[in-house]
This record gives sequence, C-alpha cells and structure tokens, in this order.
Amino acid sequence: MKERFDFICSFGSTCLGAMSLRDAGLRLASFPFDWMRGIPFAKRAELVANDFAGWFEAKDLEYLELKEKHVHDSYRNRATGAVFPHDFPHGVPFEEAYPEARGKYDRRIARLYDCVRRSKRVLFVWVECPMEKDSPADAEVAAARALLLAKFPGVDIEFLVIDRAPDDEATAAPVRGDGFWRISCGFRKTAEQGPDGKGRPWDMDTAPILKVLTGFEAVDHRTREERRRHEAERRRKKYAELGAKSALGFVFAKLGVKLCKRVMNRLRRRGVDLAAVFEAQLRKD
Repeated sequence: MKERFDFICSFGSTCLGAMSLRDAGLRLASFPFDWMRGIPFAKRAELVANDFAGWFEAKDLEYLELKEKHVHDSYRNRATGAVFPHDFPHGVPFEEAYPEARGKYDRRIARLYDCVRRSKRVLFVWVECPMEKDSPADAEVAAARALLLAKFPGVDIEFLVIDRAPDDEATAAPVRGDGFWRISCGFRKTAEQGPDGKGRPWDMDTAPILKVLTGFEAVDHRTREERRRHEAERRRKKYAELGAKSALGFVFAKLGVKLCKRVMNRLRRRGVDLAAVFEAQLRKD
C-alpha cells in the first residue's frame, strides 16, 4: 500500500531530487530547492521557517567560475552558500538576467507556501548529493521537522531521506523514524556518459531512486488548465533539448543521438582516439 500525501516536494540536496520526483510523476510544479545546491539540510529548514530571508538578494550573489562549459552561468550566494547553476543564461549580463531569475524564485516560494498550507500531509524528499556525503543525521531531521511543524500549524510534515548506499550497493529496506523514512539506495553513475565514457558526477542512474518513490503518491490538486499548461511546457523543453519542434521531430532526433552514441562507443572499444580524429578533421576543414 502506498503512502499518500497531499503534497510532495524536493528538499534537495541537488537537482537529482527534483529530477527523480519528476520522473516518478510526483513533481507537479517548480519549487525553490529544485535546481540549486550548496545549502545544508538544517539551513534549508531555517530558510523555509524564515520566509527565505536573504535567499536571492542581488548584493549577495557572486559569479562562480566553472571548469566545464555550461549553457548557464553559475552564481553563489555569499550569505547562505546556495549555488544557482541554471538560472542565469550564459553571456547575459547579471543586471539583465537577475530580475527574471528573482521573479521566478519569488513565484516558486509563494507556490511552496500555498501548497503546504492547503495540505494536511506533506512529504519533503532529500536525496544525497552524488558528489559528496551530505545527508543529515536523524537528530537533524527531527529538528527540521519540529521547526516546520511550528511554521505550518495543522499540517503534518514528514521527510524521506534517500542516502547513497556505500559502493552503490543494492537498496536496503527503509527505516522508519519519528516523522521520517530513511533509505539506503544504490543509485550510481550512468554508463557511457562524457568523452571518456566514465560519466560525470551528476549523470546518475535514477532507476533505484524511482523504485523507492513508487511507495509514495501525491494528490494532484491542479486544475485541468494548469495540467495542460504544465504538460505543454514540459514537452516544449523536452523538444528544445534536441532542437525539435514536434513529437515526430523529437523521435527522429532522439534516434539520431542514440545511433551516434552507439557508433562512438563502438569506435572507442576498438581503440579509436576520437579526440584525435575530430582534431584532425578540424585542421582539415
């Protein structure tokens, strides 16, 4: 039997939490902690309890140099440690990009409070960062829950903490605490990601996490129009990733990417230095 909640939301610690909830069909809108990282568990509870004071002030945001190229510029909040890697388009001056990003987070914060206050039972989901051990101790979870219960009287708030299992072992049975679940889950890097085939730290196989999330369900309180808009926006973003404008174009683009990956991986297994091949082709052109 599934645990049923009125509202389920990612609490962090990285984008992996929101991605997993989305893929499990439990993320029905965008919320403040979905696409950022860098804030400890306890600090997040304090931010929610204090109306996100100092969360996204322009004076606190500093540009963050990254080793790899991204489609967005990253900024870090000096006051809270929050890192925002998906909110500032690359090459757009901060003064131009900030108002839109600020408005987006203001809407997400208002939506979070509205969803929690309209609910009787709420679940916040924390998925450990793939790159570092940052899961909270049981005492921290209990303290955060007490803080949020005081913030939202009459709402039963619970937590699901998903720890990355040592050496990516199989998922263990969940441990039930007072107002929270803790599960050791064997999620791991996906295969054949990145130029060396080893995978980047954030390219994770979410299948084990999704299996855990099948034990939970959320009520969809959205109107038919809200659901229609959300689905249309989801499709638009999905197509845009591959430069497609329709479902058929997306299918062909996806097949092309898969075929390209298979060919490149086969060449790697045969010892072909693809970097040298591409470099030689560029010199030739």
